[in-house]
Amino acid sequence: MSGGERDPGALHLFFLGKPAGSVDRDGLESKRSEKEQFEIRGNVFYLYAPDGIGRSKLAASVERLLGVPVTARNWNTVTRLVEMVSRRT
Repeated sequence: MSGGERDPGALHLFFLGKPAGSVDRDGLESKRSEKEQFEIRGNVFYLYAPDGIGRSKLAASVERLLGVPVTARNWNTVTRLVEMVSRRT
């Protein structure tokens, strides 16, 4: 996801509470803005939202379109959490 590499603060990870069954890719695409990029890898939905997650129609619809509960964190938060855990081991 090229946008996230340039602007990691705009990259958001939605951790799925369980594996998504049938994903409504057409629905995801219909909510995506021109600037947004997304990808699903395993139990994580990655969303690059350069205009902000609060303005993203896709971000607001992810849980419904995937059909599973999610919790989202931005990339900077995830990397800080990984660093914290790494220091404890």
